[in-house]
Amino acid sequence: MVQDCVPLDKLILDMDSFESRTHGQQQGSAYNGYFGCTCCHPLFVFNQHGDLERAMLRRGNHHSAKFWRSGLLPVIERYRNRDIPKYFRGDAAFALPALFCLLEEEGFRYAVRIPANDVLIANIDHLLIHPVGRPSHKPKMFYEPFSYQAQSWDHPRRAVAKVEWHEGELFPRVGFIVTNMTGWSRKVVHFYNQKGQSGAMDQRRQVCRESGRAYRVATLETTKSGFSYLLWRTTLETSYVGWRCRGVFRTGR
Repeated sequence: MVQDCVPLDKLILDMDSFESRTHGQQQGSAYNGYFGCTCCHPLFVFNQHGDLERAMLRRGNHHSAKFWRSGLLPVIERYRNRDIPKYFRGDAAFALPALFCLLEEEGFRYAVRIPANDVLIANIDHLLIHPVGRPSHKPKMFYEPFSYQAQSWDHPRRAVAKVEWHEGELFPRVGFIVTNMTGWSRKVVHFYNQKGQSGAMDQRRQVCRESGRAYRVATLETTKSGFSYLLWRTTLETSYVGWRCRGVFRTGR
């Protein structure tokens, strides 16, 4: 391995999945309602350099986190005896209590996106009031750390919220991350935003090109200042200075 010649000073694992479109009666091919196509749904684990650590071919109708243990455990075992800082990043599909417990037991620091819900929104209600003053051409960003415990969790964990106000938009863009990392909330969000920006995304696209399959990127809307928001929208009821409004927030899957 390359790491044997140039040892890693830290390890950052990005776990993700994407669709690999199929044609005809291929084994494992199934319709995926989220991607809106017939495909296989492989699972990948990359490191911070874009090197593929683990890959697993799955049926097209499997959930994004299906068989995550089989994909992640061999990689953890490979680096278990290395005395280096270890980190993990994943999107909202991997916000699983069993995954959090495993990472904590193995000494990993993690930042995983979690879907918005009423409890999370209530913790940042004061940030959902439109900023006073002349609208800024640059997005206004606010960060809020707080303790959060989902019903399926055995103890509270740290959550970090990021709220973005963009010019010409009535409602803010909101994202939530659960993490066991310490330090400034801005740095935690910045660490998460580096997910897929090393060489991993380009490598995945290249794999699809070489195999003759198209990689579907139209579902992603990437903002320069924050999260990559999927174009799924959840309608939440939010209070704005006494007025009850129907706010549309862009949330992850």
